[in-house]
Amino acid sequence: MHQTNFLQYIDNYNLYKHPLLLAEIRLILYHIGKMAEEVKLSVVDEEEVDTVIGSEIEFEGDIESSKSLMIKGKVSGNIDCSAELYITEQAEVRSTIHAATVVIRGKVYGDISADSLIAVLDWGHVEGRLVAPDIYLSPNCVFKGTTVIKS
Repeated sequence: MHQTNFLQYIDNYNLYKHPLLLAEIRLILYHIGKMAEEVKLSVVDEEEVDTVIGSEIEFEGDIESSKSLMIKGKVSGNIDCSAELYITEQAEVRSTIHAATVVIRGKVYGDISADSLIAVLDWGHVEGRLVAPDIYLSPNCVFKGTTVIKS
């Protein structure tokens, strides 16, 4: 893809508004010659997230959150988050998920729906049905299931 077209794609789909996608965008730009410096993966700092479920936590039950949520531990049950949901590399989630935006780098087993975006980034592993207006699957993720693009 030509650099100009790629940058227009980023702008048209507001991908720059999704923080964890910046790492993927930087990597692609690097490979097409836009960036000459070493690529540094950017991740959301847990201090920027309202609630963090730590890596030592194993939680079973339903979670409802009106603010951003980061999962680093093991969770099973329904998750309903009206803001951003981040699932980190060490997380394992067995849930039906609904959130405004879902960004995944860990393991998720279950159906996921989002109001704006579902992004399965490098190291992400998802088994289930994805439903959202925008769905991004990194070339280095594992995905087993179906996708539905809804408006």
